[in-house]
Amino acid sequence: MKKIVEIDILKEEHLYDTYNQKMVSDNLVEYIYKKVGPIRKQDSIVIVINKRIKDKCEILLREGFKKGYEKSIWSHYRDNYLQIVYFLIGFIMLFFSRVINENLILDEILVIGGWVLIWEAISIEIFNNSENRKRRRIMKKLDEAEFIENYIK
Repeated sequence: MKKIVEIDILKEEHLYDTYNQKMVSDNLVEYIYKKVGPIRKQDSIVIVINKRIKDKCEILLREGFKKGYEKSIWSHYRDNYLQIVYFLIGFIMLFFSRVINENLILDEILVIGGWVLIWEAISIEIFNNSENRKRRRIMKKLDEAEFIENYIK
């Protein structure tokens, strides 16, 4: 099944980033990402660009999609790092809660804190990583998309 995303670029400001006129606008890339919505592996994407400017939009948009893909990769690496740190600190806290038996309050604080950190590591895996996987898949599909550019007056 083909998903068709139609966008209108009437001014150069709609295409280019506000502070760097050589890059595509992050708002435009995010808009296209949201318009695609859920997508299956076998689906393809067609981006129809109705434009009044003479610039070649396809190259800029592909660069924007690659940048979005790389951002999600780095976010995945950051999340993996946080998972490891949270799990290790949580495990250390649980270990010390078993070693320290003299102070009941400190023991409970360490047990609760340890389990909270371990749960946070698990929740990052469940929630953040699934969103990153979805974003990477869509950005990769957008980078492989077919472009149709229509010049309008």
